[in-house]
Amino acid sequence: MAGCERIYNLAVSETNRSPESIAQGTPADVMSRGERALFTDVGELRAEVKSLKESAAQNSRDFRWTWGGLAAGFLILAGFFLYGYNRIEDRFDQRLNEALIGLTKVETKMDDLSQRILPPPSPARNLR
Repeated sequence: MAGCERIYNLAVSETNRSPESIAQGTPADVMSRGERALFTDVGELRAEVKSLKESAAQNSRDFRWTWGGLAAGFLILAGFFLYGYNRIEDRFDQRLNEALIGLTKVETKMDDLSQRILPPPSPARNLR
């Protein structure tokens, strides 16, 4: 495990080196072939982790745009439903008022007719 830490520390120091130190030679020049392979693998892993972090940030933005679009669509749809409900309710109220006006007219005519018509005569009794 100590060897892996040594290689990791070398990889970290290699990425933070100045051009002058690279020209003079470094401990990376005296590494064995296996250590050099591990060193390049660690460098590749670091690059992949960096790209994954950038990708995660991009995916987070995409995720937010997706949910924002869904929320906006829901609000628009809810607005359409409320508008439609109010229109239907207004039409229902209008038809109800028309029906009540018609019923009032019918009741008024019935009252007028009932005042004009004489009551029916009482039935004759049998006088036997």
